[in-house]
Amino acid sequence: MPQPVSIHKLTRYYGEHRGIIDVSFNVDEGSVFGFLGPNGAGKTTLIRHLLGILKPSSGEARIFGHDCWAERATVTGFVGFLPSDIQFQEHMTAQGLLDFYGQFRPESGYRERMAKLAERFALDLSRSVHELSSGNRQKVGLVQAFMHDAPLLILDEPTTGLDPLMQQEFLTLVGEERERGKTIFLSSHDLHEVDRVATHVGLIRGGELATVDRIDDVRARQQRRMEIMLAAPASLDCLRQLATVQDITQIDADGLRFELRVSRPLGPVLKALAGLPVEDLIYGVADLESVFIHYYNEPADAEAET
Repeated sequence: MPQPVSIHKLTRYYGEHRGIIDVSFNVDEGSVFGFLGPNGAGKTTLIRHLLGILKPSSGEARIFGHDCWAERATVTGFVGFLPSDIQFQEHMTAQGLLDFYGQFRPESGYRERMAKLAERFALDLSRSVHELSSGNRQKVGLVQAFMHDAPLLILDEPTTGLDPLMQQEFLTLVGEERERGKTIFLSSHDLHEVDRVATHVGLIRGGELATVDRIDDVRARQQRRMEIMLAAPASLDCLRQLATVQDITQIDADGLRFELRVSRPLGPVLKALAGLPVEDLIYGVADLESVFIHYYNEPADAEAET
């Protein structure tokens, strides 16, 4: 069977302004592909091509072998989609709205899954959409995306507005769907979200693909911030000699506090620190910037998508 997502030299310009340039990658069946990038990098532009909303300037995007532009009516039958800027008819109840969407794929037998998903996300289907908070509107969008049991899920910033408990429920659901053989294309600027469920990751900057890789390999290249506080001034030469330590910066006047950028493995770093008068240590969680720093030497392109 053709791959769920196949993109080859996909390029889109908005007049003189770039959208995405020469992007190529594939997404394997049964994987969770995290598509990462800062705002304006080109994530939403690429997703609109996958849905057949935009026509490429050149190149192509295919879903299960079907051209996303030329065969968009066929393509949409394979996809459960959650947009980042979801819009609903305000006068309808959540139940009525989901039934309205369900009519487009009545063969999917969506009603049972809809009810189970609504219960799972603690969503009251009897309430009018205009009464719902932003978090509950996001739940409606998630139920709509998952209820047809589509083989490919394209989710753009899916946890926006969700509280931490519902975020965890969503990530659990993604893991379950992957075990069932689904393919999930997850677009986000939140590395922590992607890091917990993704099998592969693609990084985009300024409309160009920086890398596509297994998430384990990306983690291995992460540089994370470490701050050390010494009880007395000391030389950090033992740390400077380590390949895993970069950019040691003194951050106070008396030479007692330093900031490091550290990549794996941590064993040599901890061994070197054992010989220093360390009073305290802060080892920050990995963030999106720490992953991007491996690929980008300049600030991300601030040009917004049209």
